Amino acid sequence: MNVMTLIQAVLVLNALNAYGTNSDVAFYGVAYRIFTFMLTPVFGLMRALQPAVGINYGAGKYRRVIQSFYVFAVVSNIVIVTVLVNYDDSTSQCPSSNVAGSTF
Repeated sequence: MNVMTLIQAVLVLNALNAYGTNSDVAFYGVAYRIFTFMLTPVFGLMRALQPAVGINYGAGKYRRVIQSFYVFAVVSNIVIVTVLVNYDDSTSQCPSSNVAGSTF
């Protein structure tokens, strides 16, 4: 997954450099940082979930596997919603970029 993230970042940044402005590159960097900040706890929860699911599945305790997944899903959504709700929407008031068809 890390390799694909790197390839995606290189492709997007090259496209932004070719077709966008410096503001577009900066906005992408900020948005990517916020996205990474939001998903870091979720990745930690996933790593904690994997052994719990594996051990309980191997022991035949399928109900615990399902319960563990539900706890993971609820806590992950709480983390993501908390970050999104607390996110300041002042970036949507930025001056428009020079990209054709921009509606900002």
